[in-house]
Amino acid sequence: MSPIFVLQLGLGITFLLTGYLILKDDDKWAHMVPPWFAHRVPSVRSFMIGTALFDLAVGAWLISGYFTGLAAVVAAAHLLAVLIATGRHTFHETYRDIGLLLSAVALAMFGFM
Repeated sequence: MSPIFVLQLGLGITFLLTGYLILKDDDKWAHMVPPWFAHRVPSVRSFMIGTALFDLAVGAWLISGYFTGLAAVVAAAHLLAVLIATGRHTFHETYRDIGLLLSAVALAMFGFM
């Protein structure tokens, strides 16, 4: 098993679990949507469900191994958006996303080598 696959698997499982947990209880995650953004979407609940489905798709894509570099870029962009949107206000909940973001960037770098 290669170190790259371990990184793919770890990120993929993290995205799959996040999607699952959001779908299981989207109200619990809705507080992470900052007020300035919540007013820009028709429904925070629908936004969270969409985010969960996106997370599930990215997780499966990462684990699949198809176009890994591109999947990692999409994952990194998503994590960067999360950090920009929520990191300033809820750093105690999103600090882990910094490590995940850099892991996704590293995987993208390997994917395009």
